[in-house]
Amino acid sequence: MDTTAVMRKQMVIQFQVDRYNNKLIEQMRKLLDETKIAGSKMEKSQIGNLLEVTTETQSVELVKNFIQYQMGRDVGGTSWRSQSFGDRFVKLIDNELRRMAETVANQVIQDSGLEHSADIERQVQDEVWIELLRQFVGQMNRYFYYQKEAQRWSKRES
Repeated sequence: MDTTAVMRKQMVIQFQVDRYNNKLIEQMRKLLDETKIAGSKMEKSQIGNLLEVTTETQSVELVKNFIQYQMGRDVGGTSWRSQSFGDRFVKLIDNELRRMAETVANQVIQDSGLEHSADIERQVQDEVWIELLRQFVGQMNRYFYYQKEAQRWSKRES
């Protein structure tokens, strides 16, 4: 694939992923709100570490492995395993985010004029999947930070 085609594909991926930001944020808020993870012993730095891992890799599987590693380290079940946060997060990655990636990848292939083959489809789907996960974790970092600080505000006001 020539440089122009690669750049065009990246632009189309970014455009299509941006169209899913509202849905991603809704999914992220639901996960954090339902698990009440901000009320656990999870620290802002732990979500920051997850964000760092997510931005440094092209592999969704590596990110899932990191989450599972953190769950394994959470012996007391007070952070990554609290309210099944880690398990629910990995399921969300495997289900909702993967389905979004499939939909977006098909649109990217169509919009960028790429040759449609199983290899191209898989490659684009993987690129979209990690980009969706990066957006998800980036927004999670912000929302989690807000929730942790809001808890401190309410303690000061009491």
